[in-house]
Amino acid sequence: MKSDVRLILLIFSLALVLRFIYLLENSSSPLFTWPVLDEQSLDAQGQSIASGNIAGSDDCFRAPLYPLILGAVHAISPTQRFFLIRVIQHILGALTCILVFIVTREAFGRRAGVAAGLIAACYGPLIFFEGTILTETVFIFLNALCLAMLALGSRLSRKALFLAGGIALGLSAVTRPNILLFLPAALLWIIMVPAIGGWKQKFVRTFLVVIPVVIVIGAVSLRNYVATGDLVMVSSQGGANFYLGNIAGANGMPPPTRMVYGTPGRYRDAVESSSAQTVAGLAERPVAPSEVSSACFKATLQSIRGNTKAWFKLMVRKFVLFWNNFEIKNVKDYYFWKQSSLLLSVLPVSFGFIVVLGLFGAVVSFRFMNSATVLIGLYVLSFMTGIVVFFVCARLRLPVVVGLIPLAGAGIAFLLDAVATRSLGRLVAYAAILAPVCGFTFVDWCGVKSFDYSQEYWLLGKRNYDLGEFDKAMESFKASISQDTSFTGSYFFLGNCYWQRSDYETAKICYETVLKMDPANPQALNALGAYAEISGDPAQAAELYRKSIASAREYAKPKTNLGLLLLRDNQKDQARLLFNESLWLDADDPESHLGLALCSSLEGNSQASAECLRKAESLGGAAEYSGKFKRMLLDISGKNTGK
Repeated sequence: MKSDVRLILLIFSLALVLRFIYLLENSSSPLFTWPVLDEQSLDAQGQSIASGNIAGSDDCFRAPLYPLILGAVHAISPTQRFFLIRVIQHILGALTCILVFIVTREAFGRRAGVAAGLIAACYGPLIFFEGTILTETVFIFLNALCLAMLALGSRLSRKALFLAGGIALGLSAVTRPNILLFLPAALLWIIMVPAIGGWKQKFVRTFLVVIPVVIVIGAVSLRNYVATGDLVMVSSQGGANFYLGNIAGANGMPPPTRMVYGTPGRYRDAVESSSAQTVAGLAERPVAPSEVSSACFKATLQSIRGNTKAWFKLMVRKFVLFWNNFEIKNVKDYYFWKQSSLLLSVLPVSFGFIVVLGLFGAVVSFRFMNSATVLIGLYVLSFMTGIVVFFVCARLRLPVVVGLIPLAGAGIAFLLDAVATRSLGRLVAYAAILAPVCGFTFVDWCGVKSFDYSQEYWLLGKRNYDLGEFDKAMESFKASISQDTSFTGSYFFLGNCYWQRSDYETAKICYETVLKMDPANPQALNALGAYAEISGDPAQAAELYRKSIASAREYAKPKTNLGLLLLRDNQKDQARLLFNESLWLDADDPESHLGLALCSSLEGNSQASAECLRKAESLGGAAEYSGKFKRMLLDISGKNTGK
C-alpha cells in the first residue's frame, strides 16, 4: 500500500509540474484572458451566476454544472478568474491521472497502472484542453472518478463506493448529458459481473448508482422548468446537434462556425440561435427549447429514413474519424496552439498512440478479464456511441481516453514483459497485431488533415479588433484570408478595420467581396447601408438595412440604423418600433437608447427623453452621446421644418 502511495505521488507530481509549465506558457497567449466562441458564452453564464442569478439564466441550451463552477470562480475574483479556473482545471487534470492509475491497477495490475498514469500525465490534448474555458476537464475528471469508484467498489464490495460512483455519474450527466449512455452499460455491468455478489447485493448497488443520477438530473430539470416554464431534462442542445451531425450533407465533423449577430462582444451560440429561428419560422410563433430539440430530432429521423444507405455510410465515416489519430478542431485548433508551446511540441503521446496500444492491450488481456476490465470496455463502447451518433471532434472525443489509457497501460505492460523475458516470438506476434491497427488509426482516410488555421487567425484578429488594435487586427485577418480565401468573416472585419481608418472605399470593396460569396450576409448588407448613408444616398441605405433585417432577425444593428434614418423623415412611430426591437435583442445598445431619446424629444416628452439619453450616456459615454443627441436633434428638426 505504501508503494502505491509513492507511485500516486510520483504520477501526480509529474502531471502537475507539466501542467504548470503549460500554464506559464499559456498565460502569454493573447487569448488567455479573451474567451472565444463557446468559452465566451460559458464565461457570460458564469458572470450572470456570480452576480446573484444562481439559476444561471433562462438559458437551458447547455448543461449547468460548468457555468456554476465558473460562477463560483468569478465570485472569488472576477479579475483573476481566467487564471484561477485554469489552475483548478490543471489540478483536476493531475488528479485525473491518479484516477486513471487506480482504474488501471484494478483491471491490469500495478505496473500497467503506472504506465497508464504516466501516459495520462504526458498526454498533450488533456493538458491543452485543461487550459481552455470549456467543460471537458470537469467532465473527464468526473468520468474517471466514476470509473475508479465503481472499479474499487466491485473489488472491495463497499456500498459507499457505488454511491460515490453514482454521484460522480450524475454530476457528469449535468456537465455533458451524452454520458448517460454509460448508465445502462454500468447497470448491465452490475447485473452481469459475478464479483459484485448475489441478486440482493446487485439490487442494492444498482439502486445506489441510479438514485444519485436521478436526483441530480431531477434537480436540474426542476431548475429548467422554473427558469423557462419548459420541461428540459438537462439541456436542449441534443436535438440541434443530432440534426447537424446526421442531416443530408453532414460529413461527420462539426459544421463550420456560423456568424451570430447579437450583442457586440458577446457570443451567442450559433447552433442554438439558428435552430431556434428555423423552428420558430416553421411554427410562426415563439417556440420553447424542448420544442426546438424535438423538432430537430424529428426532422433528422425523417431524413435518415429517406436515405438509410447514405446515413449508414456517414456513420461508418464517423466511426473512422473517431479512431483516427488526427485531432479535429472545434472552438480552438490543437495543432495551431501547439506551435506556440514548447511543452506540447515535445510531448510524445498522441491519440493514435493510445488507440494502438489500447487495442493491443484489449486483445492480449482478453483472457484475463475481471470486473474492472469489463467496466472499462463498456465505458469505451458506450462513450464512442454517444459521440458517433452526433459528430466527431477533438474535444468531444477526448473523454474516451480515461478508458483507452488503462488499456494502453496494459498493452505497455505486456510489451515490457515480452522484452524482459526476451520472448522474440511473442514480440513478432505482437508486432503483427499492432501493424494493421497503426495503419487504421494513423492514415488520414477521410482527408481531414488540412492544417487550415483561418479561424484561429480570425479569432486573434477579432480579439485585436475589439481592443481597438486595428493594425494588428488587419494583419491577423489578412493571414486568415491567406489560409482560406472564402472566409467571409475575415473579409468583413478587415473591412471594418479600413472603416475605422476612414478608408471607406477599401472597406466597401471588402463588404462587396463578402456579398459575392454570401449574397444574403446581413453584416455586409448593413455595412454597405452605412456606406450608402455617408455617401448621401438614404434611399439605398434604407433598402440595404431592410435586406439585412430580413436576412437575420436576431441582428440588432440594422434595426437601429434604419430607425435613425427614418427619424430624419419624421417617421417616429416606425423608428420607435425598430429601436424597441433592437433593444429586445441588445438591451445595452446606446444607439437605440439615443434613438428613443430623440423620438421622445420630438414628441415633446422631455422627461422620457432625458431618461433614455441618460441610459445612452451611461452605456456609450456622456460627452459623446450628449453631443450626438444635440447634433441629431438639430438636424432632424431642421429637416422636418424645411430648413
